[in-house]
Amino acid sequence: MTIRRITRTTEITLESRWFGSAESAPLPSVARCPWCAAEVQLLTPEEAGELCGVSVREIYRLVEAGSIHFIETRQGRLWLCANSLTD
Repeated sequence: MTIRRITRTTEITLESRWFGSAESAPLPSVARCPWCAAEVQLLTPEEAGELCGVSVREIYRLVEAGSIHFIETRQGRLWLCANSLTD
């Protein structure tokens, strides 16, 4: 009696595409703050929270109160002025 070994090969092809635009690209780390009109470092709320030693929730509270300068993109991404964090 002969035992036959059957081998199967499956080929999977994945294709990915990235659709982006200049608007969806991240802002540069340095830009002009529209509030203080200075060239400043821009931070995410998470980075600002770490820098200040507070929660991201507290950073959002400060933004809503107008205590921190910010830029909001069309996609809703929030960038914070580093100079306004130290004032």
